[in-house]
Parts: sequence; C-alpha cells; structure tokens
Amino acid sequence: MNKPKDTSSHSSFKKPGFLTSNRGIALWLFVAAFALRLLFVAQISQMPTFDHPVMDEGYHIELTDEILSGKLIPDAPFYRAPLYPYSLALLRLVTSDNLFAVRVIQSSLGSLLPVMIFLLGLRLFQRKVALTAGVIAVLYPTFIYYDASLLITSTMTLLSILVVWQTFRAERKLTLWRLVILGGLIGLAALARPNILFFLPALAIWFWVYVRGRFHNKTSNALLSYALVVISALIVIAPVTIHNWVITGDLIPISWQGGYNFYLGNNHQATGWSATAPGIKASWQGGYLDAINIAQDEVGRKLSEKEIDNYWWSRGFDEVRTNPGATLSLMAKKVAFLFNGFEIPNNQNLYIVERFSPLAQALFARTPLFVPFGIIAPFAIIGFLFTLRRAREYMPLILFVVSYSASIILFFVCARYRQPLIPFAILLAAFGFFEMLSLFKRKKWKTIAPYLAGLAALFVFSNYDFVGLDIHLQNANDHFLLGKAYQDQNEIIKAETEYESALVDVPEFVDAHINLGLLAISRQDALSAERHFGAALKTDPNNSLALINLAMSLMQRDKLAESQRLLERASRIDALDYNIQYRLGLVYHLQERYQEARASYIQTLKLNPDFAPAKENLKIVEGAIQNPRN
Repeated sequence: MNKPKDTSSHSSFKKPGFLTSNRGIALWLFVAAFALRLLFVAQISQMPTFDHPVMDEGYHIELTDEILSGKLIPDAPFYRAPLYPYSLALLRLVTSDNLFAVRVIQSSLGSLLPVMIFLLGLRLFQRKVALTAGVIAVLYPTFIYYDASLLITSTMTLLSILVVWQTFRAERKLTLWRLVILGGLIGLAALARPNILFFLPALAIWFWVYVRGRFHNKTSNALLSYALVVISALIVIAPVTIHNWVITGDLIPISWQGGYNFYLGNNHQATGWSATAPGIKASWQGGYLDAINIAQDEVGRKLSEKEIDNYWWSRGFDEVRTNPGATLSLMAKKVAFLFNGFEIPNNQNLYIVERFSPLAQALFARTPLFVPFGIIAPFAIIGFLFTLRRAREYMPLILFVVSYSASIILFFVCARYRQPLIPFAILLAAFGFFEMLSLFKRKKWKTIAPYLAGLAALFVFSNYDFVGLDIHLQNANDHFLLGKAYQDQNEIIKAETEYESALVDVPEFVDAHINLGLLAISRQDALSAERHFGAALKTDPNNSLALINLAMSLMQRDKLAESQRLLERASRIDALDYNIQYRLGLVYHLQERYQEARASYIQTLKLNPDFAPAKENLKIVEGAIQNPRN
C-alpha cells in the first residue's frame, strides 16, 4: 500500500532568496569589505607617505617610473620578483598616476579575499565556519592595510588562496585544464614572491597520496599529472628566466636577492625578524650596494649577479654550519614570531596608521591582547590539529600552511611576509572554534580538556611580547618616518616637528639628529647643524652618515683640513661606501690635491659605476693633472 504524500512540509518550504544564498553572501562580503577599505583609503590619504611613498613603496615607485618612461625591459637581471612593479605601472598608467585611485583599485581587488575565504570555507567546512571566516576577513585590519599599500603583500595573499582553491578544484575533478591552471597560478605567485615554490615539492606528496589513488595506484599517471603542474608553473616563469639568461648568461630563475636575504635572516647577529647584519646598512639602497660591494671586495674581483647571490648563500650556510646551536635557537625564535600576535614591522610600522585612521584604531589593539592575530593564532593552531585527524581530506591546505611557514622561517619573520598565511589561519581558527563548541555541546569533557589547556597556553604564547620593541623607540621611528616624508615634500616645519618629537621619545635618536642637521644646513645654520651631527656622533661615534654631513658642513665653512680628517675616518669605518669616497674626493679636489682626488673618484666609480658626478669630476682632475699650472 502506497503511503499518501505529505505536502505540508513542501508547502511551507521556501527556497532561500539570492541575498541569503551563498552567492548573495559572497556579494555582501565583497561590498562590506570594499566599503571599509574605501573608508580606510580616504582616512590615510592625509598621511605624508600617501602620495610620496618611502622605503619599499618608494622603491616600487622608482621602478615603475623607469617602466613608464619607456624602459619596459630592464638592462639587468631582476633583483626582486617583477610581478608587482609591472602591475603597479599598469595601474599608474590607467589612473593617470593618481595614487588615490591606484590604492582604491588595489582595495577593490583585495575585497575579493573575504569572498575567496568564504568559498574555500564552504568547500572544506560547514557553512557557519565559512561565513564566520568571511566576516572576520572583511574586518581584518592587516588585510585592509596591505590592500591600500603599494606592496606585493595584498596580491600575494590573494594569489596564495587562489592556489589552494585551485588545488581543491583539481582534487574534485582532475582534468588537464585544472592542473594547467594550478601550475599557472603557482608560477604567477612565484613572480610575486618566489618562496611559494616551496609548495611545489610539498604538492608532490598530495599527488602521491591522493592523485595516485585516483589512478588506481598507477605511479606513471600521477607523475605525469604532477609534471604538468610543474611545467605550467615554469612556462609562466620562463619569460623572466629567459630575460635574466640573455642579460647575464647565468641561470637566474626569477631574481637574485635570495642568498642575501638568507644571510640577513641567519647571520650570527640576526634577530629572526629584522633585515640586519654586521657591516650592512639598514637602508634599502645602502643594503643593496653593500650586498654587491662586500661580495666583490671579499672575492677580489667584479662579480656577476649570480655570483653575488651564490656568495651570500654560501656565507649564510657557513653561519648555519659553524653555529648549529645558535641556528636552532634562532629558528625557535622565528617560530615564536610566526605565531605571535604582534605585527612585526618591516619598512613602516603597521600601527602608525592609527594616527590617521579611526578605523584602524578600532580594529587594532596591543593591550591586553595583540588583536586580532593574538586571538586568531591560538584557535588556528587548534583548528590545524583538528584537520590532522582527517589529513587526507584537508591535505592541500595542510601542505600549503606547512610549506609556506617553512619558507618564511628559513629567512626571517615579519608581518607582511606571514600575511599570505592569514586567510588560512582565519579559516582554521573558525573551524577550531566550532569544533570545540561542538565538543562542549556533546559534553565530551575528556576530549575537550587537553584542547582547552592547549588553547590557554597558546593564548599566553601568542600574546607574549617576544620581540620586545621599546614603545618609545617605535614612536620615535614613526615620527622619523613621517618627518622624512614631510622633508621629501619640502614641508620643513612639519618635518622638524616630527624629528623633534622623535627626540622627545628617544633623545639619542641618531637619524633624527642627522636630518635636523641637514635641515639646519639648508637654512644656512651651520652651527646648529654641527651641534646635531655632534650629538649623533656622541651616541654613535662610528656613524658614517653623521661623519659625512659634519664634514660637509665644515667644508662649506672652508675648514677643509677638519673635513678631510672626518671623511678619512669615515672611509676607514666604511670603505665600501661610494658616497664617502666621492666626498673625500671633493675635499682633496678643493685642496688641489688632484692625485688623491683622482684616486677617490676612481674608487667611487668602482663602487658605483653609474654615479655621474664622480665621472664629471674625474675628468676635471685628470685635466688638471695633465695640464698643471705653471
């Protein structure tokens, strides 16, 4: 006998409307994310660095200036991965070089990230996990911050989640084109930041465990599928590799700064979070030239870019071999930094935007917890442990998190380098939270007890100040950065105010004294300038920049002998600084000591062959040597 149909439940059932469907939620996430990012861009537009970027942002502007001037292909191999400079050049071109519009476009692309987090969450977890993670991503302050920055960070973060998303798409339906797209995305991400290539060997594990099983354990089919991904990645990278080969004749797959960065992160004075090393300047340009000049001086000849890269890799591995105990201790520090809630600065301090953005003030916090990552990280680690129970199901996610974390720890840890891991941390944190909530509801006390104990310990761990940066020094650095930006824009009064504020926080702040001295020279106040340079040297007697500028001030007052002594002292401290050699040449030149001036100019050009003033003055002194006065 057939049972009559019960239509009552069907009559009351309503298909969810668009706005509550997954597509509708994805749209809401994008709109909310973009609205917040647009607000943030408007708020930080008052920062002096907004239209006049400094440090790495300024470096990217310089690179794009070259591209937009018609020099589309550089005449040297790429020092850094080239994707972002070309992307930024395109944005500057289509916006008529309006950096507000550039930042808005970048923010609109970054607004896709919460959508991707939501969609990946739907594929891997329950809808409530995906939705929670998506909402957190909308509000997550470092996403908002980096979306508006002229850095590769935002693009790399989006590409990273696209790579993992595509891996799961290939897992669902293993087709040729899905594998090709996966490899292409990995190659594109490598042109943004090459360390994503660590994921390729990790991905081989997935092919062996999962894809091989799909082919009924036929190893050859799994290997061919993996080879297709690798070849697709290499094809995307190939134009850059070919360019580098044509220019140098050496195999430089993407860029040649890897060895130098490895040494910065692993030398005997490395902190694990800052790009510092003994005898190397902290500034970008100074560090770049030191990387070249130190290598060439050590080897005793001019080196190719590949040889310079190899030199620094070798020095880095020498440090690891000779100090294994210190290396293990340093690695442990890097792990701590990776999971710590504090956003470790590299370039400018992220928290500086709180001075200009009420939104940032609302979303960031440093006491009593490092919000937000100090809360996300503990739950993310718990969520990661839960995924290990079904490792095969979550394997691409697990492999990416592990391999990318290893790639950061190998070098050094800072906020922008770990940023591509944050989308996965948010997803894992939401997953971990709801899994623990489920255990509570089911009263699984024995199961949940160790997780609760671990969570409590992780909260202490993630919110302990491992870096230990002095808040006064942080504030001083922020004032100095803003002062430098104002100075570059010729807003001298604002610049002096920021430098003086830096000295209030840290009276012995050397760089602030030096820049105040430079401003004093510009208004022809030599005595005030020399007082500031002297204060800098009192704190740091071997500061070559202070020595140079004090020498230049004395030279302007015709105190050439004193100026000469200071520059010779600076030269003994930093023999590889072309600027010191050039200015020493100037002093000799003014004293009509032409042979010594000639030697200094020649040394300047040896250290920096493209320095035009040295070329011009060299011709003059050589003319004076050939045609001495009667």
